[in-house]
Amino acid sequence: MDKLMAMRTFLATAEQGSFTAAGRLLGVSSSTVIRDVSALEASLGAALLDRSTRCVALTQVGAKYRDCIKKIVSAIDMADFEVVRGTLSCNRRFRVNVPIHLGRKLILPHIQKFMERNKDISLCMVSDDGVVDVRDNTVDLRVFVGQCTSTVGLITRTLGYFEYCLVASPGYLARHGRLEHPEQLAGHACLTEGENGHARWLLSGDSSVSVHGVFSSNDPEILRKAAISGVGVAFLPSWLVHEDVWANRLISILPLFTSRVPNGGSINIEYPLKYRRSLHVREFIKLMQEALDVSCVYTR
Repeated sequence: MDKLMAMRTFLATAEQGSFTAAGRLLGVSSSTVIRDVSALEASLGAALLDRSTRCVALTQVGAKYRDCIKKIVSAIDMADFEVVRGTLSCNRRFRVNVPIHLGRKLILPHIQKFMERNKDISLCMVSDDGVVDVRDNTVDLRVFVGQCTSTVGLITRTLGYFEYCLVASPGYLARHGRLEHPEQLAGHACLTEGENGHARWLLSGDSSVSVHGVFSSNDPEILRKAAISGVGVAFLPSWLVHEDVWANRLISILPLFTSRVPNGGSINIEYPLKYRRSLHVREFIKLMQEALDVSCVYTR
């Protein structure tokens, strides 16, 4: 058992009044919270919480223990914060990992404003579509697309959700006609992600359609440019094509079948627990929220 982490978990549970709310605050599952608190109680040989189906409440012993360790944990947090602040200030370098296309299309247009507001921060944005572990200290924060899971020692937060849109160029639609139902995609040139040309596009609700691509690529930016060139119909994230739709370079087709993919259509951030008070993290989250507000992403 990590005694300090168990103490943090207990304090969060006492403050929030439930294991689920404590888990959300710490970025871990409720089962992890229950396990850590139970392990702490076992090590002390005392019940710290009264559990019920609706909420948890402090026992008399738990209330005394909370008051004692709260100052200790706060002192440790402050010491960590001073070290982290000093390290970042001395290095003047904040390292962020972002997916390649998301970084170029969504974040990069807002970097100038971010740098103007934060002249003391030197930002290093590493573009990489691989999975990066922020715990190994190669980066301070990572932005990722996909399912948001809880990891002990990390804060993970979903900033927004996006849709997948069916799009084609005005020229392509003028030549081949507009679509009125997904089944018509079988008679159209489709642009698919991958290498074998086959794809199943998940549409709204539980509906889906199997397509065979006349052109395929593992690069969504190539598919976007192919769609603009009039090669065919593409199924792409809203944040990648929203500017093209506004500029009439692409037309959104079958909007009633637009897909907001569960989990896979979310934009998330993750950073170590020690950075939860970091000005750098707070300012970068502000940057992300500004970027999402203008990119057809449903924020929360």
